[in-house]
Amino acid sequence: MRLALLTDGLYPYEIGGMQKHTYYLAKHLARAGARVDLYHVRPLDAPAVDEASLFTPDEWANLRLISVDRAPARRFPGHYVWESLQSSIALWEALKGRLDVNFIYAQGFAGWETIRQKRRGAAVPPVGVNFHGFEMWQKPASLHARLEQWLLRPFVRWNVEHADVALLLGRSLATVFAKTGVVPRHLVESPNGVTADWLFAGTRPEEHPLPRPARAFVRFVFIGRYERRKGIEELHQVIAKLAPDHAFHIDFVGPIPPALQLRSTHATYHGPVRDEEVMRGILREADVLICPSYAEGMPTVILEAMASGLAVIATDVGAVGDLVGPETGWMIPPGDTDALARTLVEVLNAPAAIEAKRRTGQERIRQSYLWNTVAHDTLRNIKATLT
Repeated sequence: MRLALLTDGLYPYEIGGMQKHTYYLAKHLARAGARVDLYHVRPLDAPAVDEASLFTPDEWANLRLISVDRAPARRFPGHYVWESLQSSIALWEALKGRLDVNFIYAQGFAGWETIRQKRRGAAVPPVGVNFHGFEMWQKPASLHARLEQWLLRPFVRWNVEHADVALLLGRSLATVFAKTGVVPRHLVESPNGVTADWLFAGTRPEEHPLPRPARAFVRFVFIGRYERRKGIEELHQVIAKLAPDHAFHIDFVGPIPPALQLRSTHATYHGPVRDEEVMRGILREADVLICPSYAEGMPTVILEAMASGLAVIATDVGAVGDLVGPETGWMIPPGDTDALARTLVEVLNAPAAIEAKRRTGQERIRQSYLWNTVAHDTLRNIKATLT
């Protein structure tokens, strides 16, 4: 089978959930035997990348990488929509001479112009679109976010309605997707994944995952940008409230401005961490990941944390429910600081409850969310739509 995979950004040129999803999906589809034409929009200030090292020789045998340059940014109301359309046009120009594929997998708006050309009569193979969390139909964190959602909805709805396949990260997203009002011709599950080197385990079953260091407190970790929808402001409020009366520590990983950091001995701020070995080390010292977002798809940080043997406190958004439940962690409503505080206190008062959740969570990743499994399942699901 031959696929064209279109994306408006690719790891490691850009850092983000969709960018990583595209990179690892292409990598493991190629390993699974699919022929993959990977089209990506490269930012004007892209870091120097040794493209030959992005994939192994076996992967390169089944993979072709085609890049187009991103149009210069413009700042005006709705500029993101305009820039997304321009990127999709550049991707179509690169794709239109190479349409000898069985399926086109488009991340976000990357297939917009391709779908428009198909509707105008171009001989285009079936197109599937993946808008990951469909976040424009999730709870907004502010009035500004709500206005952005209203702006994006009609364009997202048009892409999904006129694609041949709607791709969803997980079953839990079905409720969010239903809010689009679109009844797709085909609905295909194409989740996120994690590589096996994130698994933290010994050689014996009882060492899956390996035990944490003995200590008299719980160690939490938050990973993300200082972005309103990530819920870090609510987390900061709760940490500041609980710190005087409870023993715990929390590691913050991500670009969080120093002026906005808590002045507390309970918190350590590591800044952005790009080295995956350093990130693994931070996770393997922690007990519980906190992911208090207002909106998500299927966060890579949750997958990496569960693989590393962490229990998870997360908001019930996007496809998080496919990963986190009573067996693997604690779910709370987005934006609810009281629920977040109660859950943290519950964990602090009963740390033994963490152990079973750690084991179940890691096994869930091992069984269903390693990238080789995800790629084979995605390929099978796409093939089923073509028969």
